[in-house]
Amino acid sequence: IGETLLVRREGNNIVYLNDLRHKPGTAVKFVSPIASAGDIPSVLSSGGEEGIKESVDYRGVSVVSAYRHIPVLNWGLVAKQDLTEAFAPVEKLKNRVILLIFVCILIVIAMGISLTSRITQPILQLVQGAKAIASGNLDHRIPIASENEVGLLAREFNHMAMKLKESYSNLEQKV
Repeated sequence: IGETLLVRREGNNIVYLNDLRHKPGTAVKFVSPIASAGDIPSVLSSGGEEGIKESVDYRGVSVVSAYRHIPVLNWGLVAKQDLTEAFAPVEKLKNRVILLIFVCILIVIAMGISLTSRITQPILQLVQGAKAIASGNLDHRIPIASENEVGLLAREFNHMAMKLKESYSNLEQKV
């Protein structure tokens, strides 16, 4: 919600011609000296200029203002909005983007942990199988959970263990 002001220069003063949003009942009664006026767009518009400016209004609050001179009446017209109001949608969007980034990071971390465990678990089973066979347990077999490269490696490992057991049995019979 913004505010529009009609202003007029009278000597070294700016006279606010309409009621002000934050000071009701001040039409033509509220006067501000030009030298100490914090409301720069009012001074500029009443002096014949136009533009857009970030400044401080009559309340001492930061605002963004568009101002224009009305030559026929020698008045200034100022449309202004508090910076907090003007940038509220941007601030809301910024907060949503930060939340979205945070959620995405959490999802990526969860996916990374899940993927890592899917890869490392079968490899750890292969390591345990190798240790079991190295300790003399030739009956140890690795469960084959997938048909990917790790599953193929587990199948070949089990085949190797079976061949080792057969070779060991043949060797015992010969001895």
